Amino acid sequence: MNLKRRYRLYHLTDPKAADSILAAACQVKGVKEITISEDLQKMNVVAEKEELSPAMDRIVNICRNISCDCEIQYLFS
Repeated sequence: MNLKRRYRLYHLTDPKAADSILAAACQVKGVKEITISEDLQKMNVVAEKEELSPAMDRIVNICRNISCDCEIQYLFS
């Protein structure tokens, strides 16, 4: 079963960094789909239910490594 989660991105201002994050995050185990909005403020992640937590841990690290000020916050909706 796949789950979709939405996140708010802070301090991501470079579209090339966003592309690098997407490329690396697509390779994370359990991630089925990941997108970042054009304004670089929202990220959608579709992942296998049992892999979502470890996948997000890895994605947070990827974001920080590529764009050191980038922060991620889960959007409750």
